[in-house]
Amino acid sequence: MTKHLCAGLVAFLAAAFLMGAPVAPASAQAVNETGISGPGGQMPSISANDLVAILRELGLPGSTDTDGNGDPMVVGNIEGINYLVYFQRCNDQKQCFDIRFNASFNFDKRVTLHMMNVFNSRATFGQAYIARDGSVNIDMAATVQGGVSRQYVKEVIDWWKVTVTQFEQNLFSG
Repeated sequence: MTKHLCAGLVAFLAAAFLMGAPVAPASAQAVNETGISGPGGQMPSISANDLVAILRELGLPGSTDTDGNGDPMVVGNIEGINYLVYFQRCNDQKQCFDIRFNASFNFDKRVTLHMMNVFNSRATFGQAYIARDGSVNIDMAATVQGGVSRQYVKEVIDWWKVTVTQFEQNLFSG
C-alpha cells in the first residue's frame, strides 16, 4: 500500500512540475504585506511603494516621487530633517536591489574637509561629504540583493534615523 502511495505522490509531483505548478512547501512561498514573494518570505527586491509602506508601519512619513532621470525615489522626513531615498539597480518594473538615503544640510558654522574626514573615520553608518554646491551631505546605502526580511529593512531605516538625527552633533563634536 505504501509503495502505491509513494508512486502516486511522485506521479502527482511530476505532473505538477511539468504543468509549471509550484511544488515547494507553502512556507517557502510566503508573501509579505506588499505582495513581494520569495523563499521564506524574503524580499528579493524593493520598490519605492514597498519602502513607503514600511516607513508608514514605523510611523514615519514618506511619499514616492521620481528623480531627474525618471528613476524611483522616496521623499521623507525624520524629526524635521528632510531626506531622499534613491533606488539603484532597478528592473523595468521599478523593483530594485539597492537603496541610498541622502540628507543635505546648510549649517551656519563652517565645515572643513578635516571635520568630514574625522566624522567618516568614526562613523559606522553614513558617509559625509561636501557637495559641489557647498552643502554638507550624508548618505547611507543598503542592499536587498539575495533577499532580506521586512525586519531588516526596518532596521536599516532605524540606523538611518540614528545617523541623520545625530549627524550635526557628531560632525561638530569631532
